[in-house]
Amino acid sequence: MSFDTNSTTMLEQLEGGGDEGTPTKSKKIIKFWMILAAISVIGIILNLGLLLRRKFTSARTSSTTRSSLFLLGTMAAADTLCLFSLLFLLCLRFFGLENHPYVLTFVCKLSVFVMHTTSSFSIWCWLVLSAVRYVAVYRPYTHLKLNKEPRLAVITVAFFCCVSEVWVLWDIEYDETFKACGGTETEISRHLQIFEIFSSYFLPVIIITVLDLKVILCRTWRFSSGPKRSVKAAKQKMSIYSEGCPSPDSSVKKYSSANVTISKSRSNGELTTSSSSRSKRRQHLRVLRRCLCITIFDLSMNLPSYLLRLYVSLVDDTEPMSDEYISTIALVEEVSQVMYFAQFALNALYLICIIYDTPKRKFTLPSTQLSAVGLTPRASRKSARSTFETRIV
Repeated sequence: MSFDTNSTTMLEQLEGGGDEGTPTKSKKIIKFWMILAAISVIGIILNLGLLLRRKFTSARTSSTTRSSLFLLGTMAAADTLCLFSLLFLLCLRFFGLENHPYVLTFVCKLSVFVMHTTSSFSIWCWLVLSAVRYVAVYRPYTHLKLNKEPRLAVITVAFFCCVSEVWVLWDIEYDETFKACGGTETEISRHLQIFEIFSSYFLPVIIITVLDLKVILCRTWRFSSGPKRSVKAAKQKMSIYSEGCPSPDSSVKKYSSANVTISKSRSNGELTTSSSSRSKRRQHLRVLRRCLCITIFDLSMNLPSYLLRLYVSLVDDTEPMSDEYISTIALVEEVSQVMYFAQFALNALYLICIIYDTPKRKFTLPSTQLSAVGLTPRASRKSARSTFETRIV
């Protein structure tokens, strides 16, 4: 089912207008209607659950994490509005408004405007998230100071999306012949559609690709170079500490052996710390790659719909079209629309199961790290002190 301004074939079929449908065709349409309705209901439930979970999670997180959760929650709210509009249009045929064309025109204008605006808003929010990741990697101190900037960016994006989609309110009409929401076939409308396609999808996707590539390349380079240097330095420190300076005096020998023991324990602690740092870097890189894969998957689900809209806007519709060509376009349209609306539900699914399901931070250091910095757990300080004294004396 297409609710785009330049394609209304599925709405026409759902309403029973146009060509006479066969029983097989009617079953196909009903099945497609049920798929979209199921996507809408499941997506709305998941997004509402996401918003409720954010309400109980944001109070226990840092300010920078709250900013990211705010962006994700805003995207979930936009996705919910889009799915509500889709579900309302799907159920419109049950409201008995066939004899009220003005009401149907108003509903078409408002619903299509909401769907276009929220879709564009979600993609631009992905851009804001990519920008926040970029700042976190290249400007970490600036990232720690971020407070109101993400919210101001969201407000700016929302205003831009509303302004760029205003033309939909002028262009969309309810077609009584086909019983569908459609746009006027004028040159101005065609240019506005092309502008909207590039501004709401291709432009932010290009910027997102550039920012995320720079982030992943930077993190990969740091991971491959940073920990190796720290391990090498720790090994050099260990060799220096272990050499020692033996003295002919026996008491000094005992003291130097104790010093070597402490130095070895500290160097071993440094090696443990470096390996722990390396594992943390691995984990951060793995999380970063996972987020980038999610972003790519999410944006790629929108790609077929926008490519189809762009193709229909650029193709010359004055030339005759064969039945095979029309059926192929209808099939591509169905698949693209299922992918287009399914990603609004998948957003909430992976945000609930992946983004919010992160391990809690532990504030206690292991004993090896405590010994590496010259500290021991409180319970064992006395025994460590007595052992040290027996070695010296």
